[in-house]
Amino acid sequence: MRGVVGSLLLIVLTVVSQSDRVLAGEKPFAHLSGREIRLKVIGKVVTDGAHWSDYFEKNGVLVSWSIGRKHTGKWEIRGDELCVMEAAGESPTCYEVWMKGDEISLRLQGIETTFTGYLRRHQGP
Repeated sequence: MRGVVGSLLLIVLTVVSQSDRVLAGEKPFAHLSGREIRLKVIGKVVTDGAHWSDYFEKNGVLVSWSIGRKHTGKWEIRGDELCVMEAAGESPTCYEVWMKGDEISLRLQGIETTFTGYLRRHQGP
């Protein structure tokens, strides 16, 4: 019973917190179309700022770094989703892309937040 009450309290506090942000003028995350994904995300880096980063090269190559290890995969836009294939022959995982300022959230359909990071310019050759 405590777990249910605690969960309900957490949900209420989250909703109230989000409502306060909207009332205070903070913009919510906006869902990007396929065209907006191409304009805003491709050619840039999505990162948490410390542990991982994903660089979406304009030629469809995905260069990922995670705790010092480099991986290469592919990306493509299908409709209004960004699809990534992290290994050759792997089925793509497609995400809705949501943004608020430089914050970016890649979400599996129907799931509020799959993972969130920041959009940055690519620093390199």
